[in-house]
Amino acid sequence: MKLIVDIGGTRGRWFVLDKKNQISFKSDGFNPFTSKIDVLSDILVSLKSSFDFDSILNIHYYGAGISSENKKSEVRKVLKRFFTKSDVEINSDLLGSCRALCNDKSGVVGILGTGSNSCYYDGNNIKSKIKSLGYLLGDEGSGFDMGKKILIGYLRNDMPTTLRDKFSIKFDKKMDLLERLYDESNKEKFIASFSNFIHENKKNEYIRKFLQNHFSNYFENIILKYSSKNIYLTGSIAYYFKNEILMVAKEKKIIIEKIEKDPINHLCDFHLNYYK
Repeated sequence: MKLIVDIGGTRGRWFVLDKKNQISFKSDGFNPFTSKIDVLSDILVSLKSSFDFDSILNIHYYGAGISSENKKSEVRKVLKRFFTKSDVEINSDLLGSCRALCNDKSGVVGILGTGSNSCYYDGNNIKSKIKSLGYLLGDEGSGFDMGKKILIGYLRNDMPTTLRDKFSIKFDKKMDLLERLYDESNKEKFIASFSNFIHENKKNEYIRKFLQNHFSNYFENIILKYSSKNIYLTGSIAYYFKNEILMVAKEKKIIIEKIEKDPINHLCDFHLNYYK
């Protein structure tokens, strides 16, 4: 049996599969760059009764925050403690997206979810990568980047009055939003949640221009720096703002080959059919 793990800062999915069967389980998220390694241990304890750990011969772990050999080693040690009979492969969520979206084709792969990431994939390996820099310095195009910008527009009274009133009713009834923001334990997820408001109001002229600028900035600062013009995108932001992305891509003569909200099923297929 194989175990395919797709885990980010917000949620995790665990797929136990072979040629005939596939069962899946959900868990809390984990990112070794922003969370203590004990969080992963707690997740595994919670999954212990869900399936037979000893039946797993191969683990293919794709996760956020797998940015160095040190982080890979930390995650591998925890997994080996629980899966004593398994061979363990640790990879970034970005490589998982490449394998799921491209199989053996080449192109630029971008993740646009709460955070963002990108690379050039040659059909086998990630060959070049523009650093995301995380939510403090980068994450262009992401839900966090989007939420941060709309929040600034609200707090600085740059929004049209009618739109600002709608935002206030939804998020700031007690006029304490800034105070709550700095008390929030998961600020990244909280700020990214404002992207739902943006999606709900896409027909508003202010939001329309906001989205055009948002994705133009993403293409200019990230995508256009790659020599390849064939683009594969995944993540909730890519999926729910597909039309806006396609419009900007057309302006910049970029070919969007595929946009998938969640490539996990394609990743499972990859491990069953392409990767031995």
